[in-house]
Amino acid sequence: MLRRTILDAAEACFRAGDPTASGLLSLPAYQKIMAVIGVDAGQAAAAFARIDGDGDAFITNDELIAAVTDFYTSTEPDAPGNAFYGR
Repeated sequence: MLRRTILDAAEACFRAGDPTASGLLSLPAYQKIMAVIGVDAGQAAAAFARIDGDGDAFITNDELIAAVTDFYTSTEPDAPGNAFYGR
């Protein structure tokens, strides 16, 4: 139940940052989302770079879900998702 709630919240954030439903979040869109929860632009940019697994300058919903899942479940300190909220 908690896992579904967390993933639903992540998907809602993705939709908020992707108003055209392109399926992609740009760095500026990600920074705006993260600013709402108090993550500064520089930390958000660093997290974005780690979460953007294919390096195409966009985060997909799948990449975001993987990052959120990493953040809450990974025991690996260097997992990309562990940078999700900044330092």
